[in-house]
Amino acid sequence: MTSYKIYLSKSPDVISAIARGFELNKNYGDGKVVSLSHGGIIGGTLIPEMYHNCGYVHCKVEYETPASKSPKYEIIFA
Repeated sequence: MTSYKIYLSKSPDVISAIARGFELNKNYGDGKVVSLSHGGIIGGTLIPEMYHNCGYVHCKVEYETPASKSPKYEIIFA
């Protein structure tokens, strides 16, 4: 199972720093980072439409969730 953390900010520098941190450390909590993407918000289903075209940039982290825990989905403003 996988979980998601999505960081939103109006500062590309903040999002780049968050993404670099995950690129350097491929572990997150009890699992490993499965995928990482960052940049402008073009669309997609994981970021609510109300944040599209508002000047936000994102960093999306998909990470493994142990079988004993429920998957999580979080949006964090940075």
